[in-house]
Amino acid sequence: MLQSPVLFIDQLAFGHDGSRVYAAGARRVTNQKPESRGVAVWSIPGSAAPFSHLLPDQFVTGFCVNPAGPWLYLAAKEKRDDERKHYRAVELSTGASHSLGLAAEYDFQLAVLPDGGSFVASGYATRRGPKVVARWKQPPGSAPARQWLKTLKPEAVNEPHTFLAVDRKGTRIVTLNLQGEDHDYLLGTYDPRDWSLMSRSPVSDKIGIWDQLLFHPNDRWLVLRSRNAFYVWDANDLDIEPKRIAPGKQELTAIAFHPSGRYLAATSNDTTVKLYDTATWEVAKTFAWKVGRLRSVAFSPDGMLAAVGSDTGKIVVWDVDL
Repeated sequence: MLQSPVLFIDQLAFGHDGSRVYAAGARRVTNQKPESRGVAVWSIPGSAAPFSHLLPDQFVTGFCVNPAGPWLYLAAKEKRDDERKHYRAVELSTGASHSLGLAAEYDFQLAVLPDGGSFVASGYATRRGPKVVARWKQPPGSAPARQWLKTLKPEAVNEPHTFLAVDRKGTRIVTLNLQGEDHDYLLGTYDPRDWSLMSRSPVSDKIGIWDQLLFHPNDRWLVLRSRNAFYVWDANDLDIEPKRIAPGKQELTAIAFHPSGRYLAATSNDTTVKLYDTATWEVAKTFAWKVGRLRSVAFSPDGMLAAVGSDTGKIVVWDVDL
């Protein structure tokens, strides 16, 4: 079991080679403590205490790791009441932090393409400027280089793009947001090469508040997590009504696909993590780790390990036997 200096582990990920675990959190804690900052890092296997703490002076509101190399991307702010968070790229081999020249007002809105060679994010390039989307090239041994920046049309920015999801082929990015004067919920599909619009699909306004959007490892499904259910679309036809999976009365807190695509892991406030068989969407296994209410879940890239983070700062890592 790992013990984090960060409370409420609602952000959790394995490194690109599975040898490290990264955790951040406390974004929903109202009485936040000074130590609830930065990204804690553990070696696997290793000691219970993290061996490194990245950007310990920053409140991290979201992060993801590059799937192909030693880079981590995050949104962070120096003060809890700052309106905007600034995107940064962290070189994990040295700890060097590079500004991406982009800020966000709300959630972490960055997607890395599967080959790790580039990534896309939406936000604001200037304090009073319009909403933009930008793409960066990521050389293995040097800082990211911006390839282009595009201003979004006014009708596309009533609400920010939320949780960009990229398919495993790297050929499309899907966003869920509000668009138009009628505040319609829409799934927008974009070409990551130039952000040209490929399609739009309407979404029921009954979904409510959403928190996570991700593709199945084989691009078979697109899954959206809301507070009390997750929604499953046929990833090849987003106009078809999604299947709604409502596990119970407890709030869903995180989802993650096993790399094989066979299972979807879901954590909730009932202290358990459940594995759903993606062939039937029935619960196949349930784990109760008794470390508090679970806030996050992740699998290692090879699928051999899984991890969950709790609201007590504890992280459980276990061998996956499927």
